[in-house]
Amino acid sequence: MSNENNHPEKRFDKDRRTQKIPPLKYLLFGGRRKGNRREIDSQKIILVDKYHPKYLVIILGIIVLSLSDAFFTIYLLEHGAQELNPLMDHLLSISPLVFLFGKLMLTSAGVFCILIFNNMYFKPFKIKIGSFFTVILVVMILVLLWQVSLKFSIT
Repeated sequence: MSNENNHPEKRFDKDRRTQKIPPLKYLLFGGRRKGNRREIDSQKIILVDKYHPKYLVIILGIIVLSLSDAFFTIYLLEHGAQELNPLMDHLLSISPLVFLFGKLMLTSAGVFCILIFNNMYFKPFKIKIGSFFTVILVVMILVLLWQVSLKFSIT
């Protein structure tokens, strides 16, 4: 750009658009960056500081389903079932409380990572990372339905 005298515009501050991570004040008090503004931005890692409220509902749903899965697992184990996941089996061997805490932490970390990178694309399949939320919800619901059917086959 140039000014009225055809001299190049002088900028003294760093261009704010080159910063990939929003400043901490925007993360704490809210910002304006909701997503990628340009198509080329979907090829880069750009963090946003404002999320659609639907993500809160989806994340809470996933966490509730995960905890329901954990309680059903403990119930089924008390009635003769066997945990097939080696990590969860190890946590259960320590204590049911450690198992619940571990399951909650792993689920929370997973959905947090998906939330952070939800505007990016999974390149091999050109699928938006945020669409994995739907896959996780469907799988969790199917697992719970399977566990409910096991519960009724035990009693």
